[in-house]
Order: sequence, then structure tokens, then C-alpha cells
Amino acid sequence: MAVRFWRGIVDTDSTKVGNWAATSGGAGGASVPGSGDTITYDSGGDNPCTLFANLAHAGFDMQATFSAKIDLATFNLVGDDGADVTLAGSGEFAAGTATTIALTNGDFDNSAVGTYTRGTSTLSMSGVGNLISTVGKFLLNFTAESGSTIDVTENIQAFGTATINGTLSVATGKTFFSNVDATTVFGASGRLTGLGTYSIETPVGGQGITVFPAGAVVDISVLQFSRPESGDLMIPGTYDAGVVRLHSSSAIGQPFAFELSSGSYVFSGDLEFSNIAAGATIVIDNSINNSNIEILGDVIRTETAGTITYTRGTGTMTLSGTSNQAIDFGGQAIEALTVDKSAGTVTQGDDMSTAAFAGVDGSYDPAGFATAVDGNCDWAAAFGFSGPTEDPLDGSAWTIGGDFTADGQSLFGSAGWTLSVVGSAVASGVGSVAGCDASGGTEIHAVGWTDGGLTTNWEFDAKPPLFQKANLGKSLYNGLVSA
Repeated sequence: MAVRFWRGIVDTDSTKVGNWAATSGGAGGASVPGSGDTITYDSGGDNPCTLFANLAHAGFDMQATFSAKIDLATFNLVGDDGADVTLAGSGEFAAGTATTIALTNGDFDNSAVGTYTRGTSTLSMSGVGNLISTVGKFLLNFTAESGSTIDVTENIQAFGTATINGTLSVATGKTFFSNVDATTVFGASGRLTGLGTYSIETPVGGQGITVFPAGAVVDISVLQFSRPESGDLMIPGTYDAGVVRLHSSSAIGQPFAFELSSGSYVFSGDLEFSNIAAGATIVIDNSINNSNIEILGDVIRTETAGTITYTRGTGTMTLSGTSNQAIDFGGQAIEALTVDKSAGTVTQGDDMSTAAFAGVDGSYDPAGFATAVDGNCDWAAAFGFSGPTEDPLDGSAWTIGGDFTADGQSLFGSAGWTLSVVGSAVASGVGSVAGCDASGGTEIHAVGWTDGGLTTNWEFDAKPPLFQKANLGKSLYNGLVSA
């Protein structure tokens, strides 16, 4: 193993022996470095260096005292196993044209370099390593190779294609910015993870996440699409990110538009619609490709400035999973909604309009808000209502444009709630209702149900005298009658 220092005495050519020394500031004439050799650029040879051939190394160190330019030109910089690349000089590092900076079990750090010119280069990292950069030191293409675990420990900006064949982990409080005109491509074993953020900035159609095969995993804390401009930006699949955020933080380039591709999406965490930019408009448009959407977390609407518009399609939206969910669509119309949860409660956060409503399983708390259903509304036997009080329907208003069915629910809202049905209305099973005014539509035919009082436009097949909710205790709340 040799130690080599750049002198640049003859000219800028990296392949000439006279340009290399064995010590800092030493005499030229040492052999040209290669595999097994460490390379240092410092004040002892503060002269420009241009690669005239591929350069292998056991460590590449551009020190803070080096103020000249290193130019890869059209050649590759290839590290031995365990070699690092550290760029801290006040001068320029030009990554070259169609070049590769390849590391195996090594770190790449360009956070302190004066100027990093990305060119059309690719940074390829294998094994285990740290990617250390900062905003303004733009990479172009980046690849986490198969089997790798690459940790992003500072903010990163990349303008080309980020290829994730291994594991890319973004640290807490840090962001990997996939910048303008960039794409993200996953391999079948690719994983995007960590407690940080992966932000896809100002993408247009054909950018964003363009390849997402079965087996790829996205379980990073935040996957963000910031200021999306147009087009399909996200391949269908299961996204396990803690939050998938569709976001605008600036009015520059607005109005913004986000489209899902044709197919089915599963969001295991929260889905957030966010606009914090005054004067900006962001449109989430599902009417073009009519995707199906399943959400296991919350639906969050952050509209501190600007406006958010959701345009529904003919697909479906399903709330599922086992955790409690809070949903806020800001009163805008959404696809046909299905609630199908094996555990947990969905809590409504604002008025809502949906193409249809199917309560299949789990519990639902309308929290006093209005729900307008354009088509049919069906509440199956395994679906029910719960809330912070024993009257979870208090203050809620249901308007059904199609048919209505219920099956054995306990529908309590003693302070009053409304149910207006345009089509047929049938309540079957063994259920109970209190406080419901259905006078705005079809009479509810309730076979086998009991009247807890304060009901209007419900027809019961049997109504014992003085059969009021107050006299029934907890058993009626569970849909049963006890002595």
C-alpha cells in the first residue's frame, strides 16, 4: 500500500508520474496511485488535476487546504473495499461526464467542498456506508446497490435518477431531496427506510416514483411529493411510510397537480394533503386514472394557506386496519367509501361527501359532522357506531341519495341526529335507534328493531309502551333488550 500526494508539477494529467509525490509537497516522480493506495490533495500541491484514466484508490481525500479543481472528465473513480471519498477542499470537484464514483463499504462526504459540479455522474454505493452531503452540493444519479445499507446522515439533493436496489435509510431530521426532473427507481429488494424524509420535488408526469416492483418496500417516516406539477407521479403498490404527504410549500410554479396512476394503492400509514403556501393551489386529481385507494392510517388535511382541491374518480376508497383513524377530507367529495376494520374506530373530522358508503366491519364516529352519500349507504351487521359518549350519532346528519340498509346497529343520538333517504330504507336484524329524525326522506322500515324514543319517520314492527332508551340501560346500547 502506498501513500500518494498530488503535486501537479508537470501539468494537470493524473496519469503522469511527475505529478505525484510520496509526501505532502514532496518531489514528483512517485508512481501513479492505484488500487491499494491512498490519495491526498492538500496545500502541498495546490494545482488542478484532471483524470486521464480511471483511478482506483484505497482512500480519496481532498483536504480543506486544497483550493484548486479536481476534474474526473470522462473517467471513473473506484474505491477499494473500505475506501472513503472525502471532499473538503475550498476549490471545485467536477464529477465529470458519464462517470461513476463507486464505493464498497465506504463513506462519501462532499458536505464541505467549495463547489461540487455534478455533471452527468453516478454515485454508486455498495455494502455499508454513509452518504454525507448538504443542500447545494447537488448529486446527479445515485444508486444504492443490491445488498447495500446506505445511511443518509445529512440533507441530500439529487437531480437525476435515484436507484434503490438495496436499503437507503434517511436519518431523523434529515431529508433526501429528489429534485427537479428526478426519478426514483426501486429494485425488487429495494427499501427506503429511516426516521427522516424522502421528498420528491416539483415532479412532472413520468417522474417521481417510476418503478416500484413487488418486493420493494417504502417504510420511511415521511414520503413527500412537494409542489407536483402534473402527470402520474407514483406507481401503484403498498406504501408503508408513516406519512405519505402531497405538499406545497411555495406558490412558485403553481397551480400544482398530483395524479395517481391506474391501479390500486395501499397506504399503511397516514395520507396527508398539505398546503402551507399563500396563493398556491394544489389539486389531487383521481378522476383521470380512477385509482383504488386503501388507507390504514389517518387522512390529514393541513391547509394553513392556499387551497387544496380533491377531484374524485370512479375508483374506491377503503379505510381498514386495526388502529384508530381520524379522517378529514375538508368537506370535499371522495370516491365510494368502505369502512372495513377488524379493530379500531374511524373518527370523522369534517363534513364529508362520498359517492357511496359501505360500513362492512369496525366502528365509526361521525363526531357530529354531516355525511352526504350520493348513492347507496349500507351498514352491515359487523359495522357499528361508537364515540366518547353512549350517543355517538348526536348532531350528525346523513343524507342518502340512493338506498339505505342497516343490520342490527345501535343508533343512539338522544340530542338529535338526522337521516334523510331518497331511495328505499330498510333496517333489519335486531337493532335499536334513538333521537333520529328521518322526516326529510323515505320512511325507515325497521323490522325487529326497537324504538329508544325521539324518533321520527321510523316504522317499527313492534313498539312496546314506554319503551324508552332511558329505561333500557346498557343492554339496549348493545342492541339487546334486557329485563
